[in-house]
Amino acid sequence: MDVYIRSDHIEKLSLKMNVDIRYIKVAPFFLNCDYFYSQSGNTTQVKWVMPIGIAAKRRRTGLQYCPRCLIEDEHTPYYRKHWRLGFITACIHHAIQLLDRCPNCNHPISLKRLQKAPEAIIYHPIDIVYCAKCNFDLRCAQSKSACVEEMKINQINSSQYANGYGSAGNQEFQYSNLYFEGIRRLLSFLICNPKGQKLCSYLKETIKPYHTYVNKPLVKHLEPELMAVEHRRLGFLMIYYFLQDWPNRFVDSCKASATTTTQLYSPYLSYPFWIADTIRFSLKTLPPIVAKQEKDAIKHYLSKKLDRSIKDYETAKFLKKWLVK
Repeated sequence: MDVYIRSDHIEKLSLKMNVDIRYIKVAPFFLNCDYFYSQSGNTTQVKWVMPIGIAAKRRRTGLQYCPRCLIEDEHTPYYRKHWRLGFITACIHHAIQLLDRCPNCNHPISLKRLQKAPEAIIYHPIDIVYCAKCNFDLRCAQSKSACVEEMKINQINSSQYANGYGSAGNQEFQYSNLYFEGIRRLLSFLICNPKGQKLCSYLKETIKPYHTYVNKPLVKHLEPELMAVEHRRLGFLMIYYFLQDWPNRFVDSCKASATTTTQLYSPYLSYPFWIADTIRFSLKTLPPIVAKQEKDAIKHYLSKKLDRSIKDYETAKFLKKWLVK
């Protein structure tokens, strides 16, 4: 319901709860996601929003949380709405990394399996701070400081989400949905696509901040909102590195890791213009242009040398073999 509510249900909720309909409309992500996902008109699914529904029970990722925020809530703790967003990996207020698992039993955090006190008849607000599996108090989880680079990319993402535009590194985005679409595709390629492993490995060995993070194996065929926070964190650090000098760092890293345009392109992975243009004009190596007179001269030379007539496809094969390298 916090992702999508039918219009007739909104009216019923307003009447039943005696709440102004305007306040209900700002609750679901579906009606307020244009800044980070502009295709919600075609589907009830909202990209970047981490699931908490019944189907999410079978998944291995959990809800994100900040232990210090839960402590400050005292007797009425709650999970922040922005913790549901896959492009947030750190608490901006406390400058620490968000967690998505219980540090005691490593179980994903889920609000669908809460445990209430044996003597309690109904759930108490404080129940959400305890792990649903081992009953560990999540407020006691050890917090880890986020590095400068992680804080900066989270600040960029938060600003783009709040304002609908803004700067990211040396790039200016008039429409933040193009920014989020781009980093979503880059994140999927780096972390989920086997073809992106060379680029990912190169960046992990080249850039210092990655050595401070746990080396997690790559995952396959997952949307960013379904990835564990460790995977998203690693991917966003790489993307932040690119954005500081776009497109030069991206192009140089692709060339150094032998990542080709063929590997970057995929039938299931389309890029917004600011990445597609970089791949097309800065990374792709175009074959040299051979004039018709040159082709005729080569054809004449081969005919004379081999003492036989040369077909056009043989000339093209020769040019491909010796000139396109």
